[in-house]
Amino acid sequence: MSLPVRTVSRLLAPLFVVYAANLIVTQATAPGGAFAGGVVVGVTAFLIIVGEEMRNVITRFTSWIEAGRAAGFGLVILASLLGVIFGGTFLSTGSWIGFDSSLLNLFGFAAGIVVGCEIVLAFDQMMRIEVTK
Repeated sequence: MSLPVRTVSRLLAPLFVVYAANLIVTQATAPGGAFAGGVVVGVTAFLIIVGEEMRNVITRFTSWIEAGRAAGFGLVILASLLGVIFGGTFLSTGSWIGFDSSLLNLFGFAAGIVVGCEIVLAFDQMMRIEVTK
């Protein structure tokens, strides 16, 4: 890539990571907050890979990304089951464990993890496709 593209990607990537973490952690109960954080994580991965021309970097970390996706799905199931078992309803409030917030925080955080991992894995698959005419 050209020098301006590499420079911009190097400057923006850390800011995007901080913004994504902010979205996932603080906006977990807001509509689309953690989902948007996961999308920003995926876009940041695109930016780094395209800007630095590192097409094979995802393949080195595929097992970690898949483990993150599995952990995110596990947290989604855990939040759902805890709400049903202790609260009586799906994703009910977490007052039974001493929190005033709901299990939606855990659910939203897990959703952000899952979305970020899925977008990165989808991008990896797109990079592997050969375009023929």
